[in-house]
Amino acid sequence: MAITVDYDDLKTSNVMPVLTGVSNQELCDVEATVRVNAVTGGPDDVFTTKAIGGQWAVATEPLVRATYKPFVTSGGTPTENTYLDICWIDRLANGDMCCFFRKGGDHATNDGRIFFSTSSDEGVTWAAETLVYDSPTGYDTRNQAGGVDPDTGEIFIFISIYDAVGVSREDIGVISSTDNGVTWGTFTSLISEFPAPEQVDKNVVPFGKVVKTSNGLMMMFYYHEDAWCLFNNGSGWTGLVTVWTGASPVNGQGEPSPVAIDDNRIVAIVRDNVNLASYRYTKSSDGGSTWDAISDPYPWTSAAMTASAPVNPILHRGQVMATITGRNPDWELHSCRLSAEDFWDRPYMLWSDQNIFRQDGLYSATATNVLDWGYSVVHPIEGSPDTALVSFYDDDGATSETSIYMRLFPVV
Repeated sequence: MAITVDYDDLKTSNVMPVLTGVSNQELCDVEATVRVNAVTGGPDDVFTTKAIGGQWAVATEPLVRATYKPFVTSGGTPTENTYLDICWIDRLANGDMCCFFRKGGDHATNDGRIFFSTSSDEGVTWAAETLVYDSPTGYDTRNQAGGVDPDTGEIFIFISIYDAVGVSREDIGVISSTDNGVTWGTFTSLISEFPAPEQVDKNVVPFGKVVKTSNGLMMMFYYHEDAWCLFNNGSGWTGLVTVWTGASPVNGQGEPSPVAIDDNRIVAIVRDNVNLASYRYTKSSDGGSTWDAISDPYPWTSAAMTASAPVNPILHRGQVMATITGRNPDWELHSCRLSAEDFWDRPYMLWSDQNIFRQDGLYSATATNVLDWGYSVVHPIEGSPDTALVSFYDDDGATSETSIYMRLFPVV
């Protein structure tokens, strides 16, 4: 069976055509994106297809899956009556996927804890969640970030300890695992690595994923008008570098998320808290030892996005991949990729029109009265190099009912 679809329409249109008379089957080899309404009244499934002789041929072997669904581990139902925020995805040394996330009663409550889960089938199902850390102080364990060292396989999860009742930060540190998350070491405080004022007020927040550099594994941190990075060469997290300081206005820029083009060249995408429809960036050419000044603000897309959430760019097969979520009132999810070399030369071009393959508005028939969503994290699917798994969270109408959703995305 073959489906005739106009190639130019598929490549240039943000909204792909719904095909009639097509059964619920998946298509192969990402060249374009097709939406098929498989269930009357339900959300569209996204399929992938390959051009053969001017037509799009149906695959003989399906991809893993292609649908929105809430993230639920086999050990529980963490999607209702609890608050789950940013869910970082990475790949373990044994080839499985992993994710870690905060679970608590609300955005900032002293019952916040960090959990971990793994998937051996590329994100289709997830193992029972396991507790990574619950602060013995009884305070909120939050601001999880980090990931897997690509050389050693060690997992590093950075967290901050926050008194949600007293509204004060108490510590920042890291916990790690050398056995793919089966067991975890002890919490190691890092606050003494930061400048004296931060050692007193503890105002340091980790963000983004670890990246490999010529100076060692690198992790980024920020708070209000300052940002820093630390490095690890196998003997702990040291070597503090100031990425920027004294940014104006206070809290105007934050949540830096780095992607390493190679061991020396790093681009950190920076959230602009003043121009909510824009982003900024800073670059390092020496493995994170020094950084350029923060750039001017650039719009995420030409889609007039009102307010965006931070992004998590990654390097995969010589390309930078990223997803962008547009918050209230847009409710959009964009995905794109660009040559790593082009991205290094022109980071502001990453979210240009030709790289946006989709924008949906409300993204799921099951998500109603949405108040907030975003913080998408993208990771490629093994065996399907042009397909990525994306996680993001949403607020389904009450701050105590925030869920993590995962979505398999063809990337064109």
